[in-house]
Amino acid sequence: MQENENIKVATKELEEISEDEINQRIAELREKARRDEAAQRMTGERIGRENGIKQAKMEVTKKLLDFGMPTNQISEITGLSVEEIETLSN
Repeated sequence: MQENENIKVATKELEEISEDEINQRIAELREKARRDEAAQRMTGERIGRENGIKQAKMEVTKKLLDFGMPTNQISEITGLSVEEIETLSN
């Protein structure tokens, strides 16, 4: 009889430990998801800024080309390569 009671107690303790491990794993996965989402947001913002800067440089380049400025000077001013500038001028 005592052996059955000990088995019941041990089984209950094992279930509680297993449940705690499951809850801990769930918490870890939620935290990982939050970190992943933050990283994706930061990457998206960085890419957006880079694209915005590139677009602004291209617009300035087009205006400078319209004014007849030489491509090597435009390259120095904007940081765009001569090839990129020549592509815009065509």
